[in-house]
Amino acid sequence: MATMKAHIKFSTMFQDIQDYKMTDPGEDQMVSKIVFSLELDGSRHGPLFVEVAQPMGTDYKTEPLTIGPLPLEVADGPWNQEAFTEVVEEYYRSALEKFIRFGGASGVRMRNNMLSFVKSYEFDIETGWSPPP
Repeated sequence: MATMKAHIKFSTMFQDIQDYKMTDPGEDQMVSKIVFSLELDGSRHGPLFVEVAQPMGTDYKTEPLTIGPLPLEVADGPWNQEAFTEVVEEYYRSALEKFIRFGGASGVRMRNNMLSFVKSYEFDIETGWSPPP
């Protein structure tokens, strides 16, 4: 398999937005929108957005998150959704860790916050079979 590198640079997270698309209306979730740019095989894409849903009342540091799909602008080529999900989760948790500190408070819900936090990642994408050298 041949590989190429995906370079992602996250820049902003809109925490617990009200204009979300990806959640089940019957569930109580916090949905955040993350802004990023992507360089893939020499092409730059962005700004792009991905939504992250976290069930209300769960620990943002450890509980599973729901990550939206790759934006349609770049979804027609090879992709590594597992690696993308991992870096989105890591960015989300890092952004909240950096900006939201309550010192033991519980039951606090903050909405519509813009967190400016730049962080870059790189991961491999398998592009298909290639013959051995």
